[in-house]
Amino acid sequence: MSRTSTLAVSATVSLASFAAWGDFYVSPTGSDTGLGTKAQPFATVARARDAVRELRQDSALPADGLTVHLRGGTYALDTTLTFTADDSGAPGAPIGYQAAKGEEVWLSGGTTVPATLFRQVIDPALLKSLPPEARGHVLQVRLTDAAVPGDVDQLPDVFSGFTGAEPQLLEVFCNGRQMQCARWPNDGFAKFTEIVDPGSGLRDYVAKREGRLRPGVFRYEGDRPERWDVNRGVWMMGFWARAYVCDAVRAGKIDTAKKEITWAVPLGFGLDTWGANRWYAFNLPEKLDTPGEWYLDRQRGALYFWPPAPMGKCTVLLTRLKEPMVQCTDASPLIFRGIGFEGGRGDAVVVTKGRGVELVGCEIRNVGRDAVRVLGGHEHKVIGGDIHHVGYSGVILSGGDRQTLDPANHEAVNNHVYHTNQVKRTHASPSS
Repeated sequence: MSRTSTLAVSATVSLASFAAWGDFYVSPTGSDTGLGTKAQPFATVARARDAVRELRQDSALPADGLTVHLRGGTYALDTTLTFTADDSGAPGAPIGYQAAKGEEVWLSGGTTVPATLFRQVIDPALLKSLPPEARGHVLQVRLTDAAVPGDVDQLPDVFSGFTGAEPQLLEVFCNGRQMQCARWPNDGFAKFTEIVDPGSGLRDYVAKREGRLRPGVFRYEGDRPERWDVNRGVWMMGFWARAYVCDAVRAGKIDTAKKEITWAVPLGFGLDTWGANRWYAFNLPEKLDTPGEWYLDRQRGALYFWPPAPMGKCTVLLTRLKEPMVQCTDASPLIFRGIGFEGGRGDAVVVTKGRGVELVGCEIRNVGRDAVRVLGGHEHKVIGGDIHHVGYSGVILSGGDRQTLDPANHEAVNNHVYHTNQVKRTHASPSS
């Protein structure tokens, strides 16, 4: 037998012996070469999951189940943490992952940027774009220095959560709070005063058939848009025609003499007053005028940020992971208790099929898509959660068989769900 094989067998025997009388432990200061004991904890949740899997394969799981205790701290996820049938417990003997008593635990799909990476802005062109009150306060960091790749691609001319084409945008958080992408107006919406050309909507069949679709043109109030650089890119989010459709579209032209803005491309419904003509422009360096705001220069791959406090007192998190943070497929029963999830651009937790996956007393915040999405299976539960500042929905439960009327028996009980729809403004509910 080779030395490698001997080590593998020894490790399996040690794990089985330990699990016969105790649980596993994980700590940010641990080591994945350890035994997962309280004295020698693992460093990652994935290693603890694999240890549980090894015990299960050897039929060595305790008769009453097993708990993985997570010591306080943040566990960064570079890829999705997956659980399958191979990671499951048994009826009456669940596998649990829970925060150690009295300790705060976070699974993070984001990247924490050290304060030392932020620098003063010295580029003359960017300084000229900034409002006078922001100069000297705004700092910059290159995304590559912060190990946040893939964020410098240009935005599409039009995108919308309504159509399912919403890009997974970078978001910035400081000390757990969402920072605002520099925008005009700073709060709420502006209104267009007049529709100059409604553009070609869905029912303009002649224009569609002849291939001559037109972008919408509207008239604005005030002089603020006259300061924006269309060549650099100006995107506007708005309820342009319907109160149930919110689209982002790039400005193709700003006529300062006529106070008119022309879209770069047509939108499905065109321009209409049914949507209460509400809109705002975002990611504008000219509007980085308040502490807590930021601007992303995609061409340079640089983030500009006016911190709400001295950088030494700021913990800045950039969202990164685009896939689900945790994916459970055919798992059962599995319990997550007292754990925090944050920082992903996609979903936080996705449960597909299986039975008896539970999230109990968990906090889910600062994610770009859904907090919890359950797709099929039976008896999955979300209980006593604190779910907030998510891009799409809070809790989505789906399942059951309409043909046989077999119920899924999922439960969402006593959850505090608020500040959802941060990205997808319509067709996403706090709980469904």
